[in-house]
Amino acid sequence: MKKRATLLSAFVLFGCALLPSSVFANKGNTERSSCVEFFEHIDYGGKSITYCNDVSNVGNAWNDTFSSAKVSSGNGVIVYEHSDYAGDRWELRPGNYSNFKNQGWNDRISSVDIK
Repeated sequence: MKKRATLLSAFVLFGCALLPSSVFANKGNTERSSCVEFFEHIDYGGKSITYCNDVSNVGNAWNDTFSSAKVSSGNGVIVYEHSDYAGDRWELRPGNYSNFKNQGWNDRISSVDIK
């Protein structure tokens, strides 16, 4: 019986060595993606839209209309001047951005990369 238990333990350990490391990933990882809520006017005014996933093209209705934003906790977002993550870029860390004019980004955003 003891020999069986030892043999079984050896097979389990060997089997675990063959598994990809992702199986043992830290489920308690505190890093997470951000979400961003954009507003059409400064000081969080007007209509808003929230993104929690990458957007290669915000679409005609929202293209070049954002003037302020709130970025949730997480790793932040990178916004791009053109669709498909092209042109100038600006990294927004978690926090509130009440006026994009101050950074020269008023009505310029066309794509969003969530970190």
